[in-house]
Amino acid sequence: MKSDPNFYVQFGKYFGDSLKYIGNQKEVNIIVEEFLRDDKPIDVRIGGCLAVGIKYFGKGDINCINLLRPLLFFDDDFVKSSACLSLGFGFLGTCNETVVEILSCIIKEEISVDVRKSAILGLGLVNLGAGSEDFIRIIFPLLKDPNWRIRAVAGLSLSFGCMGHGEKLFDKVLALIAEEKNPYVNLCTGWFISTAYAFQGKKSLEEYARIMHSKNPLLRDMACLGIGFANMGKRDSELLDALFGCLKDTHPYVRESSSFAVGVSCLSSGQKIAQVLDLLKDESSIVRSGVGLSLGLCFMGKGENSLSALGGLFKDVDSSVRWGASLGLGLAFSGKEGAEQHFGPLLGDKSSYVRWGANLGAGFASVGQKKANLTDLKRDINDSDELVRVGACLSIGCAGSTVSGKQQMAMGLMLPGIIYYVLFDSFWWGLWMLSVLGAGLWNDEHVI
Repeated sequence: MKSDPNFYVQFGKYFGDSLKYIGNQKEVNIIVEEFLRDDKPIDVRIGGCLAVGIKYFGKGDINCINLLRPLLFFDDDFVKSSACLSLGFGFLGTCNETVVEILSCIIKEEISVDVRKSAILGLGLVNLGAGSEDFIRIIFPLLKDPNWRIRAVAGLSLSFGCMGHGEKLFDKVLALIAEEKNPYVNLCTGWFISTAYAFQGKKSLEEYARIMHSKNPLLRDMACLGIGFANMGKRDSELLDALFGCLKDTHPYVRESSSFAVGVSCLSSGQKIAQVLDLLKDESSIVRSGVGLSLGLCFMGKGENSLSALGGLFKDVDSSVRWGASLGLGLAFSGKEGAEQHFGPLLGDKSSYVRWGANLGAGFASVGQKKANLTDLKRDINDSDELVRVGACLSIGCAGSTVSGKQQMAMGLMLPGIIYYVLFDSFWWGLWMLSVLGAGLWNDEHVI
């Protein structure tokens, strides 16, 4: 593909390409270290920090700390933010005491909001699914921080750190949402509500039933997602029936999240859910876009079987719907051959939004399936275009990662939403949902 004039599309291409290399080459230690040298431009050191965390993703390797620690004191906030996030990646779910102490100190002492934000999110990743008292003691008070950006990321951090273990905080967080005036903060804090009972099945229904009929559509929205994550891949009929009722909600965001939740519940089942297919003609483009992702989840790894359900969305007049369908197509073809021919028209779409989604979708379709050309990537590190340089860093980090099997896909799903949020302060609902799903799959690799 020739260079695209749109920044997001071109970065999406490099990002999508990097996902294809996850776990395929292990001989890149020296290259990753070279990204962090003093003579490298700032963007390469930012990409280099991310590459380190990606290379050691979930491994808990002391080398990750040794490489990143000097960058935590660098005089550029983007470099420091990337280093904080990468500690979260490298020590995902390990609760490593050294990393917890490092990030906790940054949260308490750092002046920069951007760096604190990244450290708060990184701490949630390190504590993924642990729900520890020490973690809660650090993060929960930040939900009342004077800075709204800190309050927002604290909610996202809790959603990772307390995934499946949120019972003690559930009512407290609901009370804070009722008091909070900033809708963006509530949007982020709401993700804690959605992950609090992850993997807990029917046990979750009683708690979510309390808010499924709330006058606040956000609470209805997050309750639906919560039921999906509680039922991840299990297809429990009672929980699905609760979601089917929500597919008829008056608010489009609730219908969208209900369709996501059905997709999460029926992950990789290959089922055509009639109640979701009915939403293909929904009047709201928000809902139709969500249906594209939902169908991709239902048909994850089923390839061609998805096309009869997804096909109509590729020609929808609304670009956001074609964007959702692009990601859904990538999910459906994950680990399968033959996706390229179907991505062709989407990669050439007149809408830059769709082309961006198609590049990421093509990455999801081929996670861990390609070998990186290290010679070309080494050359790209010195390219005149900073996007090319950062993309090469991400690609080499992914190629050198040690994950395998189902955790390759879990990692591939997690990376885009989180990295876009930290690098560009850009919160994309669909991508974040996939990041949370990836975190859930990492915690419970028996789901698919």
